[in-house]
Amino acid sequence: VLQAAEFWKIARGVGRMVLDYLDWKQSMNGNHFIPIPNDYFLLRYGICRQRKSEALTKLEAAGLIKCKKKKGKSHQVALIEYIHKEDPDVRKENE
Repeated sequence: VLQAAEFWKIARGVGRMVLDYLDWKQSMNGNHFIPIPNDYFLLRYGICRQRKSEALTKLEAAGLIKCKKKKGKSHQVALIEYIHKEDPDVRKENE
């Protein structure tokens, strides 16, 4: 609940939707970098790619998430609180 409040405080409703999506995907796939697709957020929540990108930038600056950004690709995101040392992709990014 506190984490949801932090995401809302930093990036409002978009931040909360990002958190819900990450929690959902991590519950199925474990803690890895997860792509945040533009089309899913647009169709499901009506959130355009610009608002999603702004929210991810704010959340990363606040230290709540870690992002991998590549031109022409969806952002890859991991929750900082749930990063495990045994995940080599996340460990490399934090070193």
